[in-house]
Amino acid sequence: MTEPRAEGSTRDRIIEATLRTVREAGFADTTARAIARTGGFNQALIFYHFGSLDALLHEAFAEASTRQIEKYRAAAAEVSSLSDLVRIARRLHQEDLESGAVTAITLSMVVPVREAAYTICAMFLGIELMSRLDPDRSEAEAVFDMMEAIARLVEDVGVPLLGGSS
Repeated sequence: MTEPRAEGSTRDRIIEATLRTVREAGFADTTARAIARTGGFNQALIFYHFGSLDALLHEAFAEASTRQIEKYRAAAAEVSSLSDLVRIARRLHQEDLESGAVTAITLSMVVPVREAAYTICAMFLGIELMSRLDPDRSEAEAVFDMMEAIARLVEDVGVPLLGGSS
């Protein structure tokens, strides 16, 4: 039961309301009724367009993932150094916190050193998790400051990164 996705279509409105409801109310409180209330439409539209709440959630999360991947690919194109990677990871983290997006970062394909990329990605995912579990005690900014200092030191001293292509 898929229909073409015209911009601003009812399906798009329902998906946006779903994502907003998940961000604002949490997954456990994301019901058809809550989504309809958030979007200002009748909850019967959810079942007409998606068949079930599970199908809607699946499509909404797939849409959100596609957006995140596009955003991260564009950011990855900006990476040409370790400092760039840290700066961009910090920016993405801040944007994701502000938007409520669930994140995963995969920039390792464009970073010259696989191990450095792995470390930054693991750090980023850990920061994302810890920031959500205990937002009042997040050390994200201090960690990003430390990583920037390390990246500058490595670049300033000219230490070659093993396995790097640059």
